Amino acid sequence: MERLIRHGPAAFSVILYLLLAALLCAAVLGAAGGRLIYVLDDAYIHMAVAKNLAAHGTWGIHPGEFASVSSSPLWTLLLAGVVRLTGPLEIVPFALNLLFGVLALLLFHRLLVDAGMPPPARLLLAIAFVLATPLPAMAFTGQEHTLHILLTLAFFFVAMRGLDDPSPALSRCGAAVLGLAAAALTACRYEGAFLALAAGLLFAARRDWRRLLVTGAGSAFPIALYGTISLSKGWAFLPNSLLLKGIHLDFSTGSRLAASLGGTALTQLARNDHLLMPVLAGLIFLLLGPSARGRAAALLFLLSTLLHLQFARTGWFFRYEAWLVALALAAFAAAAGGRRWTLPDPRPLRLAALAGLAVVAGAPFALRAYGALVQVPGAARNIFEQQVQVGEMLRRSFPGTAVAVNDIGAVAYYADVRVLDLWGLATMEAARHKLDGTYTTAVIDALARERGVTVAAVYDGWFDAYGGFPPAWERVGTWTIRDNIVCGKDTVAFYAAVPGAKEALERALLAYAPHLPPSVVQRGAYLERQGAGENP
Repeated sequence: MERLIRHGPAAFSVILYLLLAALLCAAVLGAAGGRLIYVLDDAYIHMAVAKNLAAHGTWGIHPGEFASVSSSPLWTLLLAGVVRLTGPLEIVPFALNLLFGVLALLLFHRLLVDAGMPPPARLLLAIAFVLATPLPAMAFTGQEHTLHILLTLAFFFVAMRGLDDPSPALSRCGAAVLGLAAAALTACRYEGAFLALAAGLLFAARRDWRRLLVTGAGSAFPIALYGTISLSKGWAFLPNSLLLKGIHLDFSTGSRLAASLGGTALTQLARNDHLLMPVLAGLIFLLLGPSARGRAAALLFLLSTLLHLQFARTGWFFRYEAWLVALALAAFAAAAGGRRWTLPDPRPLRLAALAGLAVVAGAPFALRAYGALVQVPGAARNIFEQQVQVGEMLRRSFPGTAVAVNDIGAVAYYADVRVLDLWGLATMEAARHKLDGTYTTAVIDALARERGVTVAAVYDGWFDAYGGFPPAWERVGTWTIRDNIVCGKDTVAFYAAVPGAKEALERALLAYAPHLPPSVVQRGAYLERQGAGENP
């Protein structure tokens, strides 16, 4: 009985996680023609790099051609290692996410036990951890976010042990563990540097120079190593995804100065009530917390959150801030644990006030959990009906040719084509022009001619700010999906980029038409000429 009480919350949370993942998997298979499809095209970028690295030893989406497209070197390396053993199986990212999710739940329960949380509180927090992060949905992103959550908890565990230790002495084993935890955290996802920096500041505040040095060196090492390799290949120090999607400092005007000095963080915080509530709770613990340990935990969370909100994004299928939700729950446990828990005041007004506070505080997390669970099947259907179909069509009809796209993942993974990434993640020239403000129609035309592009599968409207597509490009047809959740636009357009490519593209689209899911709406003059018409 004692073992059940002690380990029951962990076991229940693991069972809940795996059960929800299984139910979502069944829903995804039903929505995506019996295939395990991930809810974001970005998952297939990692899979394409991992497949290429395992087969050809090249970090990029093409054999023999380096491309700095991944901001998670550790995740891509793990995928490549497994793919080397199993072959390029679509299930690999999902299986790894399930494993890391279980390990994250077990480590979270260990944190709750160490914090002295009673079994009922451990059970409630473990359930909240599963649903609010949200772990089941993260498994279907096919990306590193579940591993990032696990490594966030691991570093938090090690850092709190260091902050609890009154002695500045640090053994070799302790230094190795702290350094490896910091290195793994930032190698998994560069945002891990925010937590490492927060811990470093706390170590500096208590003049713990050894732990500060180890944390700083450990977190900086994978970034410096990857950046050095990238520079040697003619790319930027940081991955292109960070350069193009990150939030950069800008002091050119008064409003941009204010945004760069914290305004961006406050704006994003106001838009993310599931982070606003933990931040308010963290401030309360920081100002009124009875223990130094609780205040340190709250400060770790607050600093990490503000740094993330200032320099990184939130949203995009719940994933960017998932690690902050996990960190908030771990910090709350560390801050609130260790005290004697008693039943609340039984007077009706007090109970009603407490229940109301719980509802207000928990509502953002409940909405987040519900939204994530219900959106997974629809998001997977979107990717299946658009990106996967584009990749399959190009694989069938244009093997070995150069194509221009703005979503590269599924195309790079499924099709044996040479990709010109007009959005810049996998094409450094496009990224440089976008960052310099010199990206124009002429640049797009020059890049397409230089790469020998014959056809393009792109979003109309995405490039209007740069002048649009070259006038010589001729639009041949479009595919439109319904109930779009995650795709950049619901319609992808197919262009013939060179004279003579129009007829080949028409034949390819017509030949692939029977293979498209019935819900995808095809349009194009070639359909009428062939007597096919639009499909409903």
